Amino acid sequence: MSAAGGRGWLSLDAIYQMHRYCFDDAGAQLSVLQVSEHNSLMRRTAEKFGYSGVTVPRLRGRNEDEVIYTLPEEVWRSHPLTKRAEKRAII
Repeated sequence: MSAAGGRGWLSLDAIYQMHRYCFDDAGAQLSVLQVSEHNSLMRRTAEKFGYSGVTVPRLRGRNEDEVIYTLPEEVWRSHPLTKRAEKRAII
């Protein structure tokens, strides 16, 4: 999935539905997100939702690192924001 929709579209409900698809429909055990070290908004969002990140130097070139975030299914299911979104979700 891509978060390239521009500012404002990545709501709690959109994030919930993307992860619901990943874990419930596709049966994945882990979500992986790659983000430029310079994309502070997406990095904050990932961390807010429970992702853990590892920085890989120069993965985007000589002057740019990549942060690879992972989110295990059980972390997603137990996260307070997931529980809040589940209460509001229209499935």
